[in-house]
Amino acid sequence: NTKSAIKNLNIEDIYSIAFINNVVLSIDEKLNIFSNRAVFEKNQNNSNVFLYPKEQDLCLFKYENNEITAKEARLDLESFNLFLKEPKGTIKNMLKKENTVSFRSDELFWHNFENAFLLSGHVNVIDPEFGIINSDEVEIIKKIKQNQLRKIISRKNTTINFFSKNQTSLKTKGIIELDHEKKCISAFSSKNPKKSPSYQDEDLVYKDLNVTIRAKRATLKYTDKNDVEKIILENSVRFIYQNQGYIGYGIADKIEYFPNEKNIKLISEDDKKVLFWKEDNSLNLSANEIHINQKEKNDIKGLGDVRFTFNLDEENLIHDIFSKYVSSE
Repeated sequence: NTKSAIKNLNIEDIYSIAFINNVVLSIDEKLNIFSNRAVFEKNQNNSNVFLYPKEQDLCLFKYENNEITAKEARLDLESFNLFLKEPKGTIKNMLKKENTVSFRSDELFWHNFENAFLLSGHVNVIDPEFGIINSDEVEIIKKIKQNQLRKIISRKNTTINFFSKNQTSLKTKGIIELDHEKKCISAFSSKNPKKSPSYQDEDLVYKDLNVTIRAKRATLKYTDKNDVEKIILENSVRFIYQNQGYIGYGIADKIEYFPNEKNIKLISEDDKKVLFWKEDNSLNLSANEIHINQKEKNDIKGLGDVRFTFNLDEENLIHDIFSKYVSSE
């Protein structure tokens, strides 16, 4: 008796349901997923809803004023974890509507619709305030109870090409954190647990038209007009400087770089020295601190204990470390 069976049907007895044509999955009235077909499946461990578009079409995910398209979607009904395949979407800033962040990746993971979601696999993010981010993995964090971007955190292989006249880029296998509130970028090189002799390959690399700098840590500070105001690079810093008339190399513990002023400070720690030399050997400089300013006629100045020759230890340091770095460029 079909009618009797339907009347006595318990939801706990349902293990699979299919919904076809113009399906809308709604959660809390704020979140909607539009698809052509949805399949509810339940097993002993969890329950999921799988959503699929029409052929040659995409699923559409809407949350507040943000939109994401995807080839497939899966919602875990136990944990409320959302998985999207090949997502492509935008995050609109309510305070600055022109600063809409767009993204695409192989996968998107969103835990319980909290204030952060994770993009993985061939991630591309375009952030109007900073630049174009290409990475293996990116976490996008919004302010709680505000439709406003707070941070973008990238992990593993990441390259940022900045919206800059100087063709600025930052590359690392570690972590980069873009903080929209503090107008600051923090970057870290990847750790080398195997202590490989080719440890320089693990450094982060900052580049523009004037310099190439390798280091373990970097901080970029921005102005209100989104110009890079100051760059600080620290720990095992290797430096190439390109002027119109020459190419120079340097080793330091820390570099402070002011791109708009074209001013660079090479700084040493404790009693150590900063080393700088020109490619044509017309200048060898060892000092506690070295300042380079393209706007001045005598653009290179040594401070503290200054020598215009390298001692044996300094020569060995250049040969053992920097020669590998130069040959890899």
